[in-house]
Amino acid sequence: MRKKSILGAIKKGVKIIIPWVIGMASLWLLIEKYNGYVQDKFGLPGSPGTFGDSYGALGVVISGFALIGVIITMIKQQSQIDEQMQFIARTEMNETFFKLLAHLKEVKLDVGWTQSNGQKLESICLELKSRFEELPEHNSVSIFNGFYDEDPIDFNSYFRTLRYLLNYLYEHPLDDEEKRVYSNLLRAQISQEEAALIYYNMEARSARTDPPDQKFEKYICKFNLLADLKTQTQVYSDHVEKIDLFIEQCGEKKKQRWWSIP
Repeated sequence: MRKKSILGAIKKGVKIIIPWVIGMASLWLLIEKYNGYVQDKFGLPGSPGTFGDSYGALGVVISGFALIGVIITMIKQQSQIDEQMQFIARTEMNETFFKLLAHLKEVKLDVGWTQSNGQKLESICLELKSRFEELPEHNSVSIFNGFYDEDPIDFNSYFRTLRYLLNYLYEHPLDDEEKRVYSNLLRAQISQEEAALIYYNMEARSARTDPPDQKFEKYICKFNLLADLKTQTQVYSDHVEKIDLFIEQCGEKKKQRWWSIP
């Protein structure tokens, strides 16, 4: 913001100085053109300082143009600095994002949630669905919390790393279009089973506080983390409608830039 304000002030200064320099140049040209005519017409004696005065005015004009040149150079330099800063930000974003993504993969490997060992993650989701079927009178949050507490180390390791990565991406100063490229790379690494667990974890986190903690929900909506979730096969049948509705509402919230609201 400070750079933009400085650049804006410089541009305003140029807008003020240019008309002034043009006016001085025009005045000097008029004086040069009609000075002799006025003296001859009215019989006025030439002043010994006339020659010097005229070139003194010319010096002011030249100085004005020189000042404009300096200001234009400053604007160009500022633009180059901005481009360098953007390049540095992108480089830093690349390095940190891919380190975090690699760490998330390591966590999934440690807890056995990998594609090469997909049976473990699949069995977790099947077990969770069976819990929902066995306890239909209980809400999904209480059932998931109980399920979560049976294996807190694995769940905590995964979701803590995922939330940290999402928060880093969310808070980074890159524009939304550039962030979308990174979020697509992340989403490509998330399995169907992970997406289902991400929804239930988000729902449980939101219910823990009053008012609900919607930070994780904002991340999920902004970065379309559940866009590829096949709810008909991956979640408990009674939850398909509410999860499909949530995904649909995420699309509407993206249009309204809901996540930018504190």
